[in-house]
Amino acid sequence: MPYATPVPGNPLVVTLPGTHASLGQISIEKYDSGGNPTGEPLKRGTQVQIPDPNNPGKKIYFKVP
Repeated sequence: MPYATPVPGNPLVVTLPGTHASLGQISIEKYDSGGNPTGEPLKRGTQVQIPDPNNPGKKIYFKVP
């Protein structure tokens, strides 16, 4: 599982390497139990999965840098 690339100056977003780079910036912000953003990034090494907009039904997996 590849690590995402940090965005300088914004700890709440990353970009993906390789073929998924065209997706642009992806939020890695924590949410509380009520579904509200906390303003804090996920911990380093957290595994994330998001829907692949180019392949319905598939997922993209990455780790927080």
